[in-house]
Amino acid sequence: MPPLLVLNTYSSSPLEQAQANLRQMAGALGQPERAEQIIATVNARMEKARLAVQPYTDTPLYLAHPLEILHLYLFGKGSLFDDVLTRLGLKNASQLATSAQGLAMTSVDQLAAGGRGRVVLLPSYPQPDISDITGSALWRSLPLLQPENCITLPDGLPQNGALITAVRFAESLALGLQRRGRA
Repeated sequence: MPPLLVLNTYSSSPLEQAQANLRQMAGALGQPERAEQIIATVNARMEKARLAVQPYTDTPLYLAHPLEILHLYLFGKGSLFDDVLTRLGLKNASQLATSAQGLAMTSVDQLAAGGRGRVVLLPSYPQPDISDITGSALWRSLPLLQPENCITLPDGLPQNGALITAVRFAESLALGLQRRGRA
């Protein structure tokens, strides 16, 4: 029977954990230098994204995954996406208590009462098309959720992803912020 490698996928620091997991996998395959090459590439791409988002460091961001018209998850402390925000020097607008995965469920009216900022929408399976939600009368009636204040990132950014997800999120966010401008 082949050896079994068990990796911890949940951590209070998901970005660091993803690097540790990559190092552990590469070590088990006898290629520790490959992990360091990948991590160096990730770090360079993250730094490029960090420089691109510097004009937006004063803009709080709500990282949201819509569940349906009335409810959504906000990504906060303990999520991979929050770790990336911190790495980029950006502010997470959500201060809600989160689950072990860094999620907090809230309603759109509670989100809208939260104050200023931009809403970064992270659609994902099983509902990658959220246009029926964002185009609803309720969403259109709330100032914080107006289209010009929302940035919709591409599908394929799993909340429990690893380094490639972190980099894709950082680069997609930087591009979205640059396209929308300041709040």
